Amino acid sequence: SREPAPPLLGGFTPGEQVYFTGTTDTLDTGGRIVHGQAVEVCGPATQERYVGQRLRVRFPDGALVNILPGNLSREPAPP
Repeated sequence: SREPAPPLLGGFTPGEQVYFTGTTDTLDTGGRIVHGQAVEVCGPATQERYVGQRLRVRFPDGALVNILPGNLSREPAPP
């Protein structure tokens, strides 16, 4: 039997719907990450400099971004 995946940083799980509570920003790719957006946790960060520090999340436009777990919340972000 397969072992369940260990919990991710912040206790999040892959596939979990959470909210981005960080600062609205425009990415190098031209996409935007917006404070308060609902995002999906995909797993641990895969870029070497972020491994063990950030989570990979999918924004509504499909962008996959490495985000600090402190910038994610299970509760909707206050405006």
